[in-house]
Amino acid sequence: MAVGRLRRGESVSAVAYSLGVYPQSVYRWVRQYRDSGAAGLRHKPRSGCPPKLAASQLAQLPALLARGPEAFGFATPVWTADRVAQLIWRRFHVRYVRDHVCRLLRRLGWSWQEHTWLH
Repeated sequence: MAVGRLRRGESVSAVAYSLGVYPQSVYRWVRQYRDSGAAGLRHKPRSGCPPKLAASQLAQLPALLARGPEAFGFATPVWTADRVAQLIWRRFHVRYVRDHVCRLLRRLGWSWQEHTWLH
């Protein structure tokens, strides 16, 4: 759509503004279209880093968390991101920083409640 609008004489800034993107994105699309045609504009999933936890390990995590922190030697019945990171390390030998543990927990349906993760 952007390429067609540019061909009809619209400016890059006008196309970018109307699509809610930066002009650099429009320039990139034009370059991709010029280099590869319409195929160059098709969505390509980002590869990113492979997950550290295997899908089977991630599937085990909710059941482990349901047992509560005390079942794993923690003094209080409160899951914190640091404790979940420790559990993941002890059980699966995979290290995660606290911020990524928070993303994992959100993905599993847990929510942050005053320094505590609840399900």
